[in-house]
Amino acid sequence: NVKGKKAEDQWRYWQDPALKRDRFVLSKGHGVPSWYAALAIAGYIDKEELKNLRVMGSRLQGHPERKRFPFIDGTTGSLGQGQSVALGQALAKKVQSKGEKVYCIIGDGECNEGQVWESAMSAPKFNLDNLVFIVDFNKKQSEGDNVDVMNVEWLHYRFKVFQWHVQRIDGHDIGELIRAFEECDRVKG
Repeated sequence: NVKGKKAEDQWRYWQDPALKRDRFVLSKGHGVPSWYAALAIAGYIDKEELKNLRVMGSRLQGHPERKRFPFIDGTTGSLGQGQSVALGQALAKKVQSKGEKVYCIIGDGECNEGQVWESAMSAPKFNLDNLVFIVDFNKKQSEGDNVDVMNVEWLHYRFKVFQWHVQRIDGHDIGELIRAFEECDRVKG
């Protein structure tokens, strides 16, 4: 348990490669304030520390930084970067036969990047059934609505073409999320 430990001890514990745990990569890096808030609600960080979000020198930066914050499994921010990080981690876990999963949250606007599709094509080749991409399909990106910038309405079809098991759910429905993750555990190959 890392609750209540000093920041240095949290980092050492959480990043210990011998620790058997699933990994989480937030490729949609600008969503990290929600992650910090969830960690504070769960008691892993002091809620007062949230006031330091994006303050120079704070460990709570505007994008995930692995070396600055113990609960981060991959530094992200550049679009498409997180999927490659998650793919590498899933491949390592598969080779080591650890039975751990790697979850990666992707923004739908981020799927305009070629790097996303390179990792999406690689995962089936290496039989990475321990890798789960979660696409936040909110139909928006920094430049505006997806339909006006680069329409990605067809994302689920593209993942299917790349041999992924695809589920379309309402991400605001906790029951649907639980069922989707349970189904991910049953999918092999």
